[in-house]
Amino acid sequence: MNPVSSRLLLAAALSAGSALGQSGSTPFGPASSFDVWGTTGVHLHSAALPGRVCGNKFVELHHFVVGQDPSLTAGQDVVISGGLLRMRSGTVSNGQAVYGTLLDVDPTVQFRNAAQGPRLEDLFDDEALRRILRHQSVELGLRPATGVVSTFGPHLELQGAEMDLNIFQLTTAQLEAASQVVLSVPSGSAALLNIEGGVWEQSSWTLQLTGLEASRVLVNAFEGSSLTLSNAQLDASLLAPRAVLDIQRMGVAGNIIGRYVQMTSAHTLGQHLTGDEWLTSGAGFEADETGHDAATYSLVWTEQAPGEQIEVVASGPERLELIVEGTSRLEVRRDRISRLVLVGQGSPATTTVDPSLGLPVEWTRLAPVAFDDCVALPPGATAVEVDPLENDLGQGLDPATVELLSPPLVGSASVDPSTGRIRYELPATGPLAQLPWRHAVVWYRVRDARGVASSPRRVLVALDAARGLRLR
Repeated sequence: MNPVSSRLLLAAALSAGSALGQSGSTPFGPASSFDVWGTTGVHLHSAALPGRVCGNKFVELHHFVVGQDPSLTAGQDVVISGGLLRMRSGTVSNGQAVYGTLLDVDPTVQFRNAAQGPRLEDLFDDEALRRILRHQSVELGLRPATGVVSTFGPHLELQGAEMDLNIFQLTTAQLEAASQVVLSVPSGSAALLNIEGGVWEQSSWTLQLTGLEASRVLVNAFEGSSLTLSNAQLDASLLAPRAVLDIQRMGVAGNIIGRYVQMTSAHTLGQHLTGDEWLTSGAGFEADETGHDAATYSLVWTEQAPGEQIEVVASGPERLELIVEGTSRLEVRRDRISRLVLVGQGSPATTTVDPSLGLPVEWTRLAPVAFDDCVALPPGATAVEVDPLENDLGQGLDPATVELLSPPLVGSASVDPSTGRIRYELPATGPLAQLPWRHAVVWYRVRDARGVASSPRRVLVALDAARGLRLR
């Protein structure tokens, strides 16, 4: 198979699996069969995985054992890197390795049952899957809680009575104050633990399950940006597609999915998430990035048929329900939704929103719809560029009309009228470490071919994105 055909095949698979698996056997689409999946990269040091590992841009393995599962075959790709693959002092028990750009494998690395050595192949770019995983994580995170969370000193008790999916809403502050989390739900059901908050640091704790297996539990850090977990056994799968994960001296029973996954003296058990409770409705969510610990999201519905009737109603306290042509399509928490975006030919004439919800609505037919953008200033760099139109919606967005509405409080910003790209630059003097702001904010808007302007949106430039992340 040549590199081009392999990329096209995977792209087709991602497109066909955009609902993240219709059979119930693949809750995370192509990522479902991997112990560890990093949408940017993976770094393992003194780690053991019975299954497979994948990183989009790089995979670095040091003092490791992977592929111990005897069901893996010599011809399976067990270690996959879309870019750099670096391996030191370790063993691949079953299967082979594939890399996208650079290979650096020490002679001490053993492939005990491989059909061939590490091979170069332009395998994939998982940007499509990254978007799917983020949307899935957010939609799951915004579902209303059905279970009860009680605090007894350093113990959290989670009790659910649903026979299918029990949903619990927790904050990082609640978890960090607990030494034990006890989860009790009916036998045969599943449990979803939605974690609110951007930063989660937890050490020396346990998750105790009553009534279910680890393969039926998902910990969903849908707002997570940085997670540091240590000295525990997490009998669940962990979904945090926006986060840097630092997992130390602990075990995780199921899948681990993050933006960047670092594991030190840690292991997985290969008890991957199962069931179809995790499949999402198809409605998209885009983060409005109003803050890592208080994220809000736009609910984006793409029209399935011209002129379909859309209704949004209050379905309960702090809940809203999206009804399309008389059929309920989605129920989510109101407190995290900032607006409804309707993509297609919809208009106020085809849309009814309960006024008690106070939910703003924007239609792409009537005006461009812009979304906030986030970009990190690379370490050592003094400037960074972003294409603000890449995630915006509208009919014929005109790059020449990108307009800056206010300058950042620190540094400066400019627009390239030929491309619409916004360039942010640090001040000419003063070290980065002494800047009092974590983000520089630039407000902008854009017009379409008709000259209609979008509502104002922001570009947030993270000024200290690498602080404390211990990337190696």
